[in-house]
Amino acid sequence: MSKAQWPRIRERTYKWQDKSGTVRVGTNFQINCRLLNGTRYQRSFKDRKDAESDAARLRGERAVELKNRTVSLNHLSDQERIDVLQSLEKLAGKTTLLQSAAFYLEHNDLPTGPALTVNEAIERYLSQSKEDGLRDRSMQDLRGRLQKFADTFGKKTVTSISRSDADEWLRGLKKRRHKPYSPLSRQHFKVIVSGLFNWMIEKEYAKVNPFAPLSTSRRGKKLLRDSVLPGILTPDQVKKLLITAQAEVPGMVAPLALSFFAGLRTSELRQLRWEDINFENGLITIRPEVAKRRRARHVEMEPNLIEWLMTCRRESGIIVPGGQGYRIQLDRVRLKAGFEKKHFSDYPKNAGRHTYATMALQKYQSANKVALMLGHTTTGLLFDHYKALATPQQAEQYWNIKPAHEVGKIIKFQTA
Repeated sequence: MSKAQWPRIRERTYKWQDKSGTVRVGTNFQINCRLLNGTRYQRSFKDRKDAESDAARLRGERAVELKNRTVSLNHLSDQERIDVLQSLEKLAGKTTLLQSAAFYLEHNDLPTGPALTVNEAIERYLSQSKEDGLRDRSMQDLRGRLQKFADTFGKKTVTSISRSDADEWLRGLKKRRHKPYSPLSRQHFKVIVSGLFNWMIEKEYAKVNPFAPLSTSRRGKKLLRDSVLPGILTPDQVKKLLITAQAEVPGMVAPLALSFFAGLRTSELRQLRWEDINFENGLITIRPEVAKRRRARHVEMEPNLIEWLMTCRRESGIIVPGGQGYRIQLDRVRLKAGFEKKHFSDYPKNAGRHTYATMALQKYQSANKVALMLGHTTTGLLFDHYKALATPQQAEQYWNIKPAHEVGKIIKFQTA
């Protein structure tokens, strides 16, 4: 459109109804344009001459503005002119330089100064999390997941990471043996890294969280439900495991019994003390500083659990071997009990807790009671991730697994 044609005047015909109900026809002349400063201008006139007069005024104002801008452009250096041409070439008409500049300032103009690198942001985030009292177990999980993010983006600035970068990283996550993570595991990574960006927004280190708009992969979560049941051990396997511990590794009798017959988490076992077990009222107290979400609870002890604990009872102290001792001794018991030596592939993850949940639900026939003792606020997790299938006969056999009694050198099993 040439300068003489701009702004174009459009003749419009419209209808309206007067008070008597008669439909009348009217005509006006409309100017609709955008000025150079981006402000929209729209105005209607009853007479064409008035519209043309206003259009001439607009043309005059634009001519002055263009002249002033041309004078300003003459002061650009050769490098600045090259930058303009190269930028326009990269944009390829998808947006304007002005819009690109506005976008950059919106994402990078931070009150705290230059944008941090991902490594710097993670270091500050972990430092504050520790100051805020996050427990060692949670710090370990936080550090491990954020390190995977830093391995890919560590030297990049946090403001340069786009939504597509975030999505591509989540979908490309792989374990040590190059196996992809499950949808639920990817969701856990997303929650952790999204929390990092939310903290940066709060601290004004960033303005956008690229992980916030990403899908939460609910479809992937649904695929986990009942497609593969949680792995549990049979009553015979649990009996063999505990009898082996009693004979070969006595220090693991209490941890294994509490895992299989009270459903305690490994993190809870590591901090549980003998003082937390009340043999008089048959309750185990999970203190707030021990519980996963700092929610205290009681777990009822079945008679067979009490019998197992009485074989190794102490007045006070930590129950589980410290440091790596727990894992080393657990592996020793599993090997002697006949489980696979390589990666213990036939020993399900969280076997004790999942087996307890399954057998307790069959015994009590109350999802609310079992969820409460597991430390869940609802029964959803119990059915989605903890409950496998067990018959009433298996549950009866399970809750009658009791310690062996030594007679000479022969170990006799107490019959159910």
